[in-house]
Amino acid sequence: MKKTVISVLCVLLIFIPTYIAIASYITTQNAPISNDFVEKITISDLDGETYTVAKTNSDGDLVSFFVSMNSKGVKVAELPEPLVGTSFYKVTFHSGNVAEDYKYYLNTTGALSYAEFPDGTVYQLDPADVNKFLVTPYSLSLFPEEKLPILKTPSDVEIIPTKVSWNYKLDGQKYSALTGFDTTEELISYDMDGSIHLLFTSDADLYTLKVYDTNSTLVYDGSTEDLSTLALDSDSALTFMVTASWYEDNTRDFYGEATYNFKTNLVAGAEFFIGEGSSSVEPGDFVAITGYNIADPSRIIFRSEPSIEFTPTFYQDGDHVVAFVPIDVNLENKSYVFTLSYGSVQQEINLAIKDKTFKRRTHTVSKVIAENTRSETALAEFNEVFESICKTTEATKYFTEKFTDYEGVSAMKARITAGFGLYRTISSTKEEYRNIGVDWQIAAGTDIPACNAGKVVYAGITTYGGRMVVIDHGMGLKTWYLHLGEIKASVGDVVALGDIIGTAGNSGFTETNGVYTIMTVGNIPVCPYRTWDSGVGIDIYTK
Repeated sequence: MKKTVISVLCVLLIFIPTYIAIASYITTQNAPISNDFVEKITISDLDGETYTVAKTNSDGDLVSFFVSMNSKGVKVAELPEPLVGTSFYKVTFHSGNVAEDYKYYLNTTGALSYAEFPDGTVYQLDPADVNKFLVTPYSLSLFPEEKLPILKTPSDVEIIPTKVSWNYKLDGQKYSALTGFDTTEELISYDMDGSIHLLFTSDADLYTLKVYDTNSTLVYDGSTEDLSTLALDSDSALTFMVTASWYEDNTRDFYGEATYNFKTNLVAGAEFFIGEGSSSVEPGDFVAITGYNIADPSRIIFRSEPSIEFTPTFYQDGDHVVAFVPIDVNLENKSYVFTLSYGSVQQEINLAIKDKTFKRRTHTVSKVIAENTRSETALAEFNEVFESICKTTEATKYFTEKFTDYEGVSAMKARITAGFGLYRTISSTKEEYRNIGVDWQIAAGTDIPACNAGKVVYAGITTYGGRMVVIDHGMGLKTWYLHLGEIKASVGDVVALGDIIGTAGNSGFTETNGVYTIMTVGNIPVCPYRTWDSGVGIDIYTK
């Protein structure tokens, strides 16, 4: 019996270290948040910026600071009413597999600051602790006016400073030094397109700026405003030494200095071209603007004087970008100046709208059909579908240059009965309206081909349009096929030029067999005639 007891004790002694290790692991993985077990914290500030800070066990350790601040808080009944629903800092404490979120409602004076714990309890924080946090860079979202101004390239790339000295008023009266900014001693290289140009989010009171070439020769010593006068060839490599100073005065709550040492490569500037022969167009036409040396098309700024009430979108197309600009058929016939800006480049393109007289024609439709298919309700339904389809477009360029003229397809025996832009008067109601498409007379049941390649984005029925198919050709360009007899395509189909998408019919607002086609750029109907003969007018520039 005695030997058995001794054997059991020996076995237990052998496994005790293992039990202790397992217990320690379980305790660590499931430990409550305390300074002994927290490994890191994740801070989400009021601007949505997120920072992860690991525990260091050294002086100034932010993890230990937050744990200590929590422990010294005084429990209150609830969050004060004025703070309910307001923005807060979210700090996530990580300990093994445990992650707990704390909400911090911080006052820039330090006083009346609160923390809401994961269990919903609320604690008022010690103002002295809050003030310690307020002089860290993580508090800057609380002081939007006192943030260090950012230096950017024309490409909107932020330049990292080499050294920063920054002070702001913590309580509205006393300045506090802010430390912990992201800085670098590395000589980082940035591309600048078009010309050398530096942009601060807030102008400094004094700039000290020196520029050196690849031979360390001083090539510029002056202000940032005159940098554009620096004559350099493309692909020039330069070294910059910039110091920006903001003085202490009564008009703002900050002052300081930032130094930036970096390299830059001057690359070719943006260039824009309008399609050949497109300097003057007819009402309802559209033009293609092509841009070169564009790294980010979304940064192109377009303005028109007078306004054309349309902002084009540029799409990547190989080594260039393209935007289609519609000229609404109702725009006033005059000269327009398009201004295109990209980085430090600004270029003007002149466009004249020619005078054109559009004919008037009678549209023979019975009163019953007109009242049933072109009522206010029917038009509202169609317009809702129209605007919904126009809101999005494929960035992919599906189309080839020329679109199909149905009169050129002998098997269709198509004939235009009403052209784009003319004024039509309904015979039975005397209502006059503007024709935004092309009316084709075609025998019932005849196959209707896609005018060009694209993706089918609509295949359905509206009261006004009847059976309809819409094809997105990419880059904002679409074609619409109304009054079909039968639909032979489905949403999502990618069709080639000439693929059959339906048959000629007389559904919707019509009494004649055929199809009614519309071409749109964005949400503006445009005249398709030029695309039948010479394509969409993209000007491919060859150096």
